Amino acid sequence: MTTYFFGFLFYLAAVLLGAALATSVVEEKQNRIVELIASSVPLRSLLVGKIVGSTLLALAQMALFCLVGIGGLVATGEQDFLADISSGLGWFLVFYVVGIAVLACLFAAAGALATRSEDIQSTTTPVNAITALVFIVGVTVSGNVREILSFIPLTSTVTMPARVLAGETAWWEPAAALGLSIAAAVLIVGASSRVYRRALLQTDRKLSFRQAMKLTD
Repeated sequence: MTTYFFGFLFYLAAVLLGAALATSVVEEKQNRIVELIASSVPLRSLLVGKIVGSTLLALAQMALFCLVGIGGLVATGEQDFLADISSGLGWFLVFYVVGIAVLACLFAAAGALATRSEDIQSTTTPVNAITALVFIVGVTVSGNVREILSFIPLTSTVTMPARVLAGETAWWEPAAALGLSIAAAVLIVGASSRVYRRALLQTDRKLSFRQAMKLTD
């Protein structure tokens, strides 16, 4: 149940965040606003601002969900259960921030690939598929498979906090999984930022991730 709870919250936040972020990027591109912004602000800085803003918004939303849940447990006299889940919930929020930041960068890059609002669905399909796969796999696996996935970036967002909550982890395992997630995030954000910078000012046609990587800055 807790795995499903963590997975559903992560999936819901990622989908809502992704749709809004990709739409804002393509609207700026379609209206040529981004050309004015790019003349005074480096595109890398623009992307960083979008990632930070989106991640903080998603964190605020998740914090609100958690506060409502905690308030419900306190109101119903389930303080003992609250104490039991506090460690898993804390780790979930940490992994959640890293995972959302990665997905925010991917969705921004996907939005930059589009030239019209109608293109968003096709350009964001790979990222949506990754998000759905993380949710489905995270909530269905168990045993040794869940243990392995708890160290793999993105899937660890769901599976590692659930393992912590179940008392299945040694003290070092969440920290190691978080380190792997941060390392992967650096690589993914670096690649996605190149796609974002190279595709954002291309207004003549819709691009794929592969085509954008072949362009020059």
